[in-house]
Amino acid sequence: MSFLAQDVRFALRTLAKSPGFSLVAVLALALGIGANTAVFSVIDAVLLRPLPYGDSDALVRVTQILPSQRGSGGAAGPGGGPTSPANFVDWQNQNHVFADMAAFSTVAFNVTGQDEPERVLGARVTPNLFDVLKVKPLAGRTFVVDDGRPEAEPVAVVSQGFSKSHFGGDRQAVGRLLRLDGTVYHLVGVTVPGFTFGRDAQVWVPLVFSPSDLANRGTLSLGAIARLKPGATVERAKQDLGRVSRAIQELAPGMGDPWEVSVVTLKEQAVGNFRKTLLILLGAVGCVLLVACANVANLLLARAAERGREIAVRTALGASRGRLIRQMLTESVVLGLLGGLLGLLLAYWSIGLIIRFNPGNIPRLDGLGLDARILAFTLAISVATGLVFGLLPALQVSSSDVFRPLKEGGSQASAERHRYHVRNLLVISEVALALVLLIGAGLMVRSFQSLLAVDPGFNPADVLTLRMSLPQRKYPDPHQRQAFFQEVLARVRALPEVRLAGLVTTLPLEGGELREMILIAGRPMPPGEPPNGGLDVVTPDYFRTMGITVLKGRGFTERDREDAPPVVILDEAMARRYWPDEDPLGKRLMIPGVKPVYREIVGVVRGLKFYGLDSDRRPTLYVPLLQFGGERSMAIAVKTQSDPLRMAATLRRTVWEVDRDQTTSAPLTMEQLLTRSVAQRRFNTGMIEMFAALALILAVVGIHGVLSYSVARRTQEIGIRMALGAEGRLVLRSILGQAMGMVGSGVALGIAAAFALTRLLGSLLYGVSALDLLTYAGMSLLLSAVAMLASYLPARRATRVDPLVALRYE
Repeated sequence: MSFLAQDVRFALRTLAKSPGFSLVAVLALALGIGANTAVFSVIDAVLLRPLPYGDSDALVRVTQILPSQRGSGGAAGPGGGPTSPANFVDWQNQNHVFADMAAFSTVAFNVTGQDEPERVLGARVTPNLFDVLKVKPLAGRTFVVDDGRPEAEPVAVVSQGFSKSHFGGDRQAVGRLLRLDGTVYHLVGVTVPGFTFGRDAQVWVPLVFSPSDLANRGTLSLGAIARLKPGATVERAKQDLGRVSRAIQELAPGMGDPWEVSVVTLKEQAVGNFRKTLLILLGAVGCVLLVACANVANLLLARAAERGREIAVRTALGASRGRLIRQMLTESVVLGLLGGLLGLLLAYWSIGLIIRFNPGNIPRLDGLGLDARILAFTLAISVATGLVFGLLPALQVSSSDVFRPLKEGGSQASAERHRYHVRNLLVISEVALALVLLIGAGLMVRSFQSLLAVDPGFNPADVLTLRMSLPQRKYPDPHQRQAFFQEVLARVRALPEVRLAGLVTTLPLEGGELREMILIAGRPMPPGEPPNGGLDVVTPDYFRTMGITVLKGRGFTERDREDAPPVVILDEAMARRYWPDEDPLGKRLMIPGVKPVYREIVGVVRGLKFYGLDSDRRPTLYVPLLQFGGERSMAIAVKTQSDPLRMAATLRRTVWEVDRDQTTSAPLTMEQLLTRSVAQRRFNTGMIEMFAALALILAVVGIHGVLSYSVARRTQEIGIRMALGAEGRLVLRSILGQAMGMVGSGVALGIAAAFALTRLLGSLLYGVSALDLLTYAGMSLLLSAVAMLASYLPARRATRVDPLVALRYE
């Protein structure tokens, strides 16, 4: 330990003697280590940490895969989608692999009885959910079996955050009353801090199955989770539930194509598709760190030349090669630790930016921050980085002819020639790594530009939206619900700031959908999956409000009421799917799940993007509100005269004029929804761009440093050449040729590496190939141009060498 302390003190004194060198090296390392620490903190929070449940590795998500979801993973994430109450009960009772199984359904509750109505996210769950998760309450209790009986008193469990904001504390909440959707619930428990389940739910109530629910296999509304028995595996669970599902379908024929069951770990389901994205970002920051290491290694090699006489004297006095290597590695590790310390500050700042600019759908970022695990990672990577960039210079210096500097009186030009190629190789590596990141960033930028150029099928300008969900208890009759929405629409249309207004069940880019089977008049039911499409209920002015073009026929009018002939409008995707070679106008179809009547097709409208700009246009049917029934949840879209957000408060007040207790979502413009739909891709693109910019800066600094050092070491040679008549332009060409030789080699190596590595970006790209030649050529030219500019300054300085001064240069 005494030797180590001595080496550390000597390293600190040595670094203090060269403050410029030390500052540049520490800054370069801090950029690389800080970026790695920030990205690793996200990976640790999202991928590595266990879920906040007891023995979470034994928890699995069970989903039902419909024929249309095969190969796509379904809309519910990895695996598939929801199941029916009857299927869940059969899975629960007939499986042989689960210790227990629970079901849930995410909902949004209207909380009333306060100063203003409020809308909160929640979930209806089977009473055993908290037992399956092995989660104990912070206060009170969770649910018991009797809470799930139809005659049981309504009870609820709330999150700690909800209890503090609404009741002032955890203990105070237990026993209080809470009105949800018009029903009064007794609060029986408060969850522990950090507990989350069901799309950021804050309130949980028991899921009560009625006899009709237990006979229902057609309504797919429930999520299911289970806890594996000791020794059971995911694969075995999938086989066992497959057996149960096949038996269900044999006993209940007529359910369409055979559906399948997916079983994935709950963690895998929670992480979704973010694993690949985060690993790509980790690879990108790894490249940045390697460029930083190459940069500092070059600085150490250049500095070692200045210390040649010192190394020679120490060797002559008896220092062994191992002793010299240890001392130089100690200096590099100290540099790495200093870079890591500054990198922690950069990481702390970067984590704040990540949280601030989080697109909103990166899961499990609640605990993101610098804790003991992240500090240990930073320490490890700082030491490893110091060893990586310090080993090569240490070996180079310790293996050279140590007596040559003594013989040559300190002149080391000849001793340095054999090291030039090492520094050049490091620069070539920096250029190659920087180009890989630049090409990746270029592909992401082009992809994002292609995405923004996609026509969403509507005009988002000056459109404000607001969603309203009516409680079943207060509005049990469909005509009541129709009357409420019609009254709100009439009042909104009367506002002076409003040009147009309409109602719809699902807004574009909102993501949800109601899908229905259809029967086409004059056609037999095809074998396999029956014709189907998304279904939206709208009011007459909805298409005009959203700027959705009517391509054929007409839109809905005020005459399309309950007593008028039933009508329906198709979007172009639906028309192409089922009437590819004929005009659908005048044809008839039935939506059995709505009303068993045939509807005449009176129009075809432009197709819309419902799940995102990068998704296919969803085949959709539109029916008028007054001919459909009573929807419980609808969104109002308002075309305004000016900035739509200026009338957000007015729009909510108008709803409250109709029903003071009615809650609404936060008003959003369609432009905000459009921005939100591309937020994840914008975030990914911005991160890759930032890392590519860091790598480019470090590579340019490396090129400039090597050439500056080369010019300084060749001052005498350049002076002699100029004294013998060499022109400045020839010297300039020579220096730039040396630089372009390194850059050209690095570009060639980088292009080859990019061809191999950018294929990993395939799932993150839209409208551009991972082998896009324009991007490869453009980024190569950009890097070459920037490198040429960085090379010009030291090359220009070489042409101004005074031959008389150079001849006296030592």
